[in-house]
Amino acid sequence: MKFLIVAPRQHSGGAIIQHMLCKLLMDRGYDAKVFYVHSGAIKTTSYWNLFLQQIRFLRHDLTKAAKVKLFPKAKFLKKERYNGYSYLPVKGCKRTFIPVIDDDTIVVYSEGIYGNLLHAKKIVRWLLFFKLYDIDAYEKDALYFTYHELFNDEKLNPSGRKLYLQALDEDMWKQTNFDERSGCCYIVHKGRDRADLPKKFDGPVIDKLSKHEIAEILNQKKYCYCYDTYTTYSLIAAMCGCIPIVMLEDGKTRTDYIGAEEEGYGIAWGNTPEAIEYALATREKMFERIHKMHKENDDAVDSFITECKRYFHMV
Repeated sequence: MKFLIVAPRQHSGGAIIQHMLCKLLMDRGYDAKVFYVHSGAIKTTSYWNLFLQQIRFLRHDLTKAAKVKLFPKAKFLKKERYNGYSYLPVKGCKRTFIPVIDDDTIVVYSEGIYGNLLHAKKIVRWLLFFKLYDIDAYEKDALYFTYHELFNDEKLNPSGRKLYLQALDEDMWKQTNFDERSGCCYIVHKGRDRADLPKKFDGPVIDKLSKHEIAEILNQKKYCYCYDTYTTYSLIAAMCGCIPIVMLEDGKTRTDYIGAEEEGYGIAWGNTPEAIEYALATREKMFERIHKMHKENDDAVDSFITECKRYFHMV
């Protein structure tokens, strides 16, 4: 089996996880590569439209990649537009510019790809978030996995097949400031359309900062208010010694966002004294959970490979 993961560069949690899948498959001796596409939803099944999209994407992509190699210590690389170029949390993934797909190639799409972009015969659909399109945009004969049970679509994946990986760079996301802290910062991301967003923020919004700038701010501030209720940055904030407060939507509780099986250690689920106390009291359990991550990733990928063999090769 060969694997081709269609993904954007590593500037978001979903893209990082897709690279982690590629790297773990490579580590097991499989021919696995990443085919970069621009970030955001993609809706085309025309070879010509894909070619034009890729030309526009590569014009900027290769320019940024060249600047990183030529000026590795330049200050402008800290800008948000260079996320995914100057900092790669998952290293060593092979990239292909021209995807060659044969009968042994399994193409892995996320929910953000409309239709069979590369006209592959063997397709894995990995629902990394809630699906973006109606059900007709997704293949009936694909092998479906969901990243989290909350993102699953029972019509597409009735068995609830799951592939949950984590990719947390513990060298980047760590506490370096053990002194007294003050002030707050904000994460908006997927919560940008919420009606309860503050009209004015009394601290920095870290969404579009570089990873190094984010780590620096999370090591300065006492609180991080998260209006994106599905971001890994709430966990990252806790790793940096900041108290992450997930701002719950009206009528919702922690289980609406992470399910009943998970505890959400190290994170305040709601802006209440009790929730903040829970975050502080469970911080050590959060680190215990993170330290089990590598073994759980290995088990998850081994299960993924077994399912692919069964589904595509009847093994």
